[in-house]
Amino acid sequence: AGSCDDKGLCRRGRVVTAAEVRVGDRLLMLPSWSGRRGGQGDDKFGAVAVSKISTDRSMVRYIVTDSESFIVDGVVSLPYSTRAGYFETLPFIFLDMVWPGAFEHPAIASALAYVLESPALRAVETVVNKLLAPVKRSSGGGGRRVA
Repeated sequence: AGSCDDKGLCRRGRVVTAAEVRVGDRLLMLPSWSGRRGGQGDDKFGAVAVSKISTDRSMVRYIVTDSESFIVDGVVSLPYSTRAGYFETLPFIFLDMVWPGAFEHPAIASALAYVLESPALRAVETVVNKLLAPVKRSSGGGGRRVA
């Protein structure tokens, strides 16, 4: 069952990584979203069941937003790579605060590109996700809510 009212206000569900989303889970989505034209200004969010899963890769690893969320293909998403959430972006926020525009400096951009794609960082992210993973729920009962 959805947890959104007729005004598009939704109760926050359990946050999971993209790899944990399964068919039947429910995502917050703009119902009228279209990849070409985007959502309309008067759209209301609704809980939509996942009907199919596909895998894709992206070069984007970290995104820092003012609102701590954004919309990707109509689905409400969080900008975090791990369950550490906001804490993983603190170094980036701090550097931007003390040196605005630092990420545009060629040396910093080059170093970040190298570090953010390193196998060592991926290994640390895997450990963080395992340490902060929620307790597994028993199977049965309806789909999970995912925000």
